[in-house]
Amino acid sequence: NVINLDSTYAPAYAYMGLSISWATYQSDRGQDVQAVNDASFYSNRSIELDPELAEGYSCIALIAWTLQNDFAKARLYFEKSIELSPGASLILNRYGYFLVWMGNFEKASQLAHDAMRVDPVDFNSYAVLCFASIYSEQLDEAETYLKERKRIFGNSRAITSLEIRLRFDRGSYQKVIQQCDSLKANGESLKANELYLLSGAYFKLS
Repeated sequence: NVINLDSTYAPAYAYMGLSISWATYQSDRGQDVQAVNDASFYSNRSIELDPELAEGYSCIALIAWTLQNDFAKARLYFEKSIELSPGASLILNRYGYFLVWMGNFEKASQLAHDAMRVDPVDFNSYAVLCFASIYSEQLDEAETYLKERKRIFGNSRAITSLEIRLRFDRGSYQKVIQQCDSLKANGESLKANELYLLSGAYFKLS
């Protein structure tokens, strides 16, 4: 890999840390001490090699948020990454996801719009805007962003999951059940949030 070719190339360490931390979080292995330590090593090493590397600080922030539950640290380092690279769509949207999770929907939407101006085909922008709109109960806006994301990028598992959430919030409980049944029929395992919505849909219709 790149690190074997050049052990002083800071971005490679940052992206290793980002990959490990995101994969660990997505697989619900947040208590995997070795993975957390590995991600931290790579992120810290990237900053040691380049103290001005925005991706390194963004990586530290992602680890603090997803694996260490240190939200103050996450916010601090996300802000640092934006300060160093205000025009990087991935960094803007990574912070946007965090702000959605923290309930700051207005700032999350602002960052996503900024990212979209930099890169109109970064699918993360549409996801952040859709989540922010759903959680702030602006369902028509959420529908617009979801349709636009689907038009540009095609259908995907992530889009289906968002559709299920939006259908539930709109009270279309039968559609929630149908989409979940369709996923299971195609051999897909339902995610925890989808199982929650499916259970809620059956409850609402009972």
